[in-house]
Amino acid sequence: MRTTIILYSLFWAMACTPKGQQTATPSSSESIEQEQENALVESEPQAEEESTSTEPAEEPASPSTEEPPVAEAPSEAIAPTKKRYRRGGGKVRRGDRALELKKVVNGAGRRVTLESHKAPILVLTFGASWCAPCKKELPALEKLARGYSPKDIAFIAVNIDSSIAKGKVFMKRSGLKRVLAVYDPKSTNVQSYDPPTMPSTFVINDGIVKHLHAGFHSGDERKLKRVIDRELK
Repeated sequence: MRTTIILYSLFWAMACTPKGQQTATPSSSESIEQEQENALVESEPQAEEESTSTEPAEEPASPSTEEPPVAEAPSEAIAPTKKRYRRGGGKVRRGDRALELKKVVNGAGRRVTLESHKAPILVLTFGASWCAPCKKELPALEKLARGYSPKDIAFIAVNIDSSIAKGKVFMKRSGLKRVLAVYDPKSTNVQSYDPPTMPSTFVINDGIVKHLHAGFHSGDERKLKRVIDRELK
């Protein structure tokens, strides 16, 4: 009787259910499988994204270790050769730069300059025929000059006689060979050098006056030799 009632109830419930809802409810196992398939489908794009993201990222370019090229400094311009002797005037004393000779000529009438002498050391003396000590100094300088090479030292004697002819006679009597005799008849260089007396001898090294010897006495040539030897070292 109880079984008959249950069956009748089920039949009545089915009869009252709309046709669109009479679809059989899937079993629990089928529902689980369906959910797993849906989850797999939904996870595929994500997996694809994850697989894409697992590709190694491109490493940033490492900074170059090469040093930038260094700009080369411009080559220094070659400076013009500095003149050893100054122009102009003014008193010349020890430690001063020697003055270039002006309006001085040799026995042939050609102009002579200090710059034209390549020897590093010059012995420059001023004198005249009327100067008694000059008559002793010139032969002593000639003897001294013969003991040195012209490449190392040059000896120049400036005669300031107003007459070149008279000066030549005086120089010839002094027996000058190694000492160069030059003439300044207007005493132009006496005015610029302002020698303290006659004779006055300047020892010049590379354009600078290293020694000034005023006057001359016997034996002074030995003092000059010591000065010259010191400058040659």
